[in-house]
Amino acid sequence: MSADLWIQVPGWIAAGFIVASFQAPSLRWIIRLQIVGYAFLAAHFLLLAAWTGAAMTAIGIVRLAVAFGAIRNDGLRRLYPLFFPLIWGACALTWQGPESLLPAIGYTLGTAAVIQTVLMRTRLLYLAAHPFWLAYNVSVGSFGGICMEVVNIASSTTAIVRQRRQDRTAACQA
Repeated sequence: MSADLWIQVPGWIAAGFIVASFQAPSLRWIIRLQIVGYAFLAAHFLLLAAWTGAAMTAIGIVRLAVAFGAIRNDGLRRLYPLFFPLIWGACALTWQGPESLLPAIGYTLGTAAVIQTVLMRTRLLYLAAHPFWLAYNVSVGSFGGICMEVVNIASSTTAIVRQRRQDRTAACQA
């Protein structure tokens, strides 16, 4: 296997953990699996010399750790707004041209999604974030990342459609 193909291995492992997290039995397990997936994704981006992606993913690990702590201590949710300047500072420090904007915008939208208290807003913001990550993964050559984002877009779209149907059904029954 060539060196270029070996660079893809952590990306595929990351995609496996992150997609598997969708089927996890509890929020704790979702977060645990995503932390492992993000660690592999950060390593993958480092191997690709995709510095902004690696930085955003490292920030993601910290954000997931805060989310894990917020399960027991809801006050930790107040830390989420601190991630916005961290995201943009990391983008500036790892600037590799306009493509660096893609993961920063994607992660900004994803962080905004976490802060929401209305489920549909959360879903819509996550859906809006995925095309930026998809474009970034294409630009840096992350095959696992591309597949993961396609699954994320399909999953987010399915959840939005399902929720809208449920909302319409509930409204008709009321």
